[in-house]
Amino acid sequence: MHIEKALVTKLVSTGKLEEAISRGIRAELFADEECRELFEYLVEHTRKYKVPPSSSAVKQSHPDWEELHTQDPLDFLIDRFIVLCKRRLAQDMIVELTRLSEDPQESQKIDIHFLEVSRRLATMVPSTQVERFSNMEQRIEEYETRVKEGHKMGIPFGYPQLDEWTGGIQPHELVTVAGFSGLGKSTMLMSLAFNAWTSGYTPLYISLEMEAGAILRKFDAMAASLDYQKIKQLKLPEEQIENWRKTAERIAGKKCDIPVIDSIRGCTPDHVFAETVRYKPDIVIVDYLSLMRSNRPSRNVQMWQSLTEITQDLKQNARTLHTPIIAAAQTNRAGGKDGAELENIGYALSVVQDSDIMIGLHADEGMKERQEMELRLNKNRDGRLGKVLARWDHANMLFRELTLEDKFGTPGEKNAGV
Repeated sequence: MHIEKALVTKLVSTGKLEEAISRGIRAELFADEECRELFEYLVEHTRKYKVPPSSSAVKQSHPDWEELHTQDPLDFLIDRFIVLCKRRLAQDMIVELTRLSEDPQESQKIDIHFLEVSRRLATMVPSTQVERFSNMEQRIEEYETRVKEGHKMGIPFGYPQLDEWTGGIQPHELVTVAGFSGLGKSTMLMSLAFNAWTSGYTPLYISLEMEAGAILRKFDAMAASLDYQKIKQLKLPEEQIENWRKTAERIAGKKCDIPVIDSIRGCTPDHVFAETVRYKPDIVIVDYLSLMRSNRPSRNVQMWQSLTEITQDLKQNARTLHTPIIAAAQTNRAGGKDGAELENIGYALSVVQDSDIMIGLHADEGMKERQEMELRLNKNRDGRLGKVLARWDHANMLFRELTLEDKFGTPGEKNAGV
């Protein structure tokens, strides 16, 4: 317990509790009861009075506490403590997994235990790197290098106007696609996943509503320009089957892929976190928010409270793993005829607050007849807002952005993702 006592002593003497907390240090990680209780006291005092307690205040509240001073800097002690915690977690995991594997009735808990350990390990992060405004020259060099090498600012949506307004999807962002039930949110999410894939990125698609096989057949239709309805009816013309085979050969050599998961029962942000760690995608798509469960389930929690916890945790996942997340949200028909507006988001304004980008889907009866949909950029934390008109190609499951000229019959259609 030498490291634990030395760390707590250093936190008391320096008052730099925020450095430990920012690295994922929590009271329950301390094995020594005295160190754990004192760390809890430091946290509670800081929350209540906005400043850490003085050494004299600590001595008064914990008269039996014996300090252990070392010459080691705080960062070193935190690093040593994190290594110690990871070693303990690894040992505990081996013991627990061995126990679970020996009991057939307990084997279903293995994944749950793995999820918990993965999350606890990931919260213990390396020392914080501070970026300074004065390093402007460095940012200029990075910008010029990215332009020279042809980099994009973010993962493209695949809709030219949206990409121009947003600069693409950044690694830390939570993007929400909102609309009425049955309007096409799932298809839009698949379109966004496919567009990311065609741009050389690997999206992880987590579906809580559709079966994985159906989703993958729709991706097949997008990639090989197949008629999806004829796939379902087993009536594909021979030339389309041949094109399907050629497409399969072509994509077999691609480095990027689209893993699809449909088997997560009671999916929580922790599940999303673990699958992201497992598959290491460039972007994660979740269909959809209202079918998820909170990491902290409770019978007394209302739907809006649960969604608040879910969106906050998904946002934290994106920031922690540096992997953006796109999720669908259902809008409330009781809020009006237009399901694309922010005020009609069902149950929770936190969906709006936590999202960096929000796209509302809208189609009136006339637009539905023309197979058109309006994509409204209702929230864009780093840019302008606007509307994009897209046309739905029902046969091969793709949306295509339309220009203003298209609206009046002049050729100018822009393909999204193909």
